[in-house]
Amino acid sequence: MSLKYKRVDELLNSIGADVPEFTVCSESGAESFKLMRAQLAGELFYSSARGAYAEEPLHLDKCIQIIKEAQREFVDLLLFPEYAVPYEVISRICKNSKLWPAKNKLWVLPCCGANKDVFLKKLKQFAKMDHINVIGYNLENPIYNDVDYKHFVNAIMYVFIADVDSDRQLFILPQLKTYSMRDVDFACEEIGLSLGNTIFVFGKNNGTILLSLICADVMNDTIDWRRIQNMGTNCIILNPQLNSNPRNPSFSRLRQTIFDRSIETIIITCNWAAPTRVRGVMEEDKDIYIELSWSCIYYKKDRNLESHKWAEDSRERIWQIERKNLYAGFMKNSRTEVWYTDNDEIIHILNITKIRTIGFSIRRPQGSGGNVLKYIFSDKGLQQIRDERSFDFLEEIRVSAPVFFEAFHELANEQYGAYAFPFMETERERIDRFFDLIGGKIDWEYLLISDSEEVHRYTLALTKEERSVREIAFSGYLYMVEALKEKMLPEYLKRKFESAHILYWNERNMYSDLYEREENHIKDRGESIYTSYVDNEGEAQKLLSHIEHRKEKIHQETLDICIMTRSRISRQELVIYPKYNKDITRGKSAFTSTDIAGGDIDE
Repeated sequence: MSLKYKRVDELLNSIGADVPEFTVCSESGAESFKLMRAQLAGELFYSSARGAYAEEPLHLDKCIQIIKEAQREFVDLLLFPEYAVPYEVISRICKNSKLWPAKNKLWVLPCCGANKDVFLKKLKQFAKMDHINVIGYNLENPIYNDVDYKHFVNAIMYVFIADVDSDRQLFILPQLKTYSMRDVDFACEEIGLSLGNTIFVFGKNNGTILLSLICADVMNDTIDWRRIQNMGTNCIILNPQLNSNPRNPSFSRLRQTIFDRSIETIIITCNWAAPTRVRGVMEEDKDIYIELSWSCIYYKKDRNLESHKWAEDSRERIWQIERKNLYAGFMKNSRTEVWYTDNDEIIHILNITKIRTIGFSIRRPQGSGGNVLKYIFSDKGLQQIRDERSFDFLEEIRVSAPVFFEAFHELANEQYGAYAFPFMETERERIDRFFDLIGGKIDWEYLLISDSEEVHRYTLALTKEERSVREIAFSGYLYMVEALKEKMLPEYLKRKFESAHILYWNERNMYSDLYEREENHIKDRGESIYTSYVDNEGEAQKLLSHIEHRKEKIHQETLDICIMTRSRISRQELVIYPKYNKDITRGKSAFTSTDIAGGDIDE
């Protein structure tokens, strides 16, 4: 079936309803919109007769609590993951006007899978209730709705209020999934999913539009980015998911195309949290686990934005927002900001700056954090929780990289703590910057997200692959520390390391400083040594060239350099770049390596 785009304002006009000025799409008034996104954890079931669904009473109660909080906080846009909202929740909203959204607010409620007959029956029940209006769907003649019916329906319910002849009504607008998952372990959609052919579009031609693509809809080849671009000046795309592989290129292709074409767009994904389990009802069905959530806000606004400029300008804001367990990243090639969660269950409320408004993408927390709120579920229900005031890096290592815990714990507890900085520091940013510099990355590289959407941070690793990359960096740090302890250095540097020293990240000039300890306090000698470890001599030479150029730009001509690597001839031999000469204090150095074997310098 060919895909259709239907404008919601035209549907409302056709039945004589006033068209709401949805805050999320409005070009006037507020400069930002308030999003509430629920990254839920739970246990679901699936079958080819019904799709995926959650039956636990606790899950139903979670959904109701989130809706009540969205109402209390006057949320402009509420979003759940795919298959998350039981139809009983929709029924309760319809029956109780106290659960209705406020004027100009939009709730996007992806419902649990339902048998097609049950789905139609539910819609008819809602439509018969007082002050409830089900639109966009011919309930009396469903065969004319251009749906390719099979066994079950996977639908979003848009919920909002509008006036019809001065009568305030609750509107329900169902949108069906248009494309089935191709996961062989989740074959129920391929077998039983009824496919729709309509995408509903909120907003005006000359302004911001909003539309939703349900999970695998993004793989539908009939969805054309040009068509989306031509419907408004900029776009918000919602992508609720039940997805065990959210970074799969099949899912990222559409958004990468949009970003590469420099279309001003906000894309908001909402997946389930780990350790969500999706259980097949048949014995032969495989269970599916969500291990990577990757719920993201992709924000593409400035096609000329450079990663280092973004990082420097956004630094304080990133630091504040990451305390809310919402993390920042930047896709360098497509010049796109990405704000992502970790894998735990968490609900966020945050203010997102509208594309046409001057300002940063995510409004920074103010005061008690009113612009960014975070919630979790406890025995007491939905609770707003405090910021992550301090980060325990050693605990993170103990849980996710235990093979390094003993060595790092020893460094943290050594007398004077020369190499303890990352294990005693409580701010993620400072730890990440430290390991970046140690690894020869001096331009905020820990914030970069690859084209395949991988993240390489030291304080947060979301996947097995990311943990493996992080462990390579940790191994390099231990190797470097061992070399420093054994004084396997050129004579010029060895003398400096005879006195007590501390290896750490210096915010003043972004390099590691050398300090002298006197009578249990630290006296700044004003001397700096940039110290790092890289994997091979080729990387060492490139890094040295880059730093030499950088020294002049930041007026650090007297900065000493110690780049450690392994010999290209023998990986057992340590090599130091550069080979220092007597002119080093004037910023001059040779690119000849100094080989060290057993601590002796080979002149």
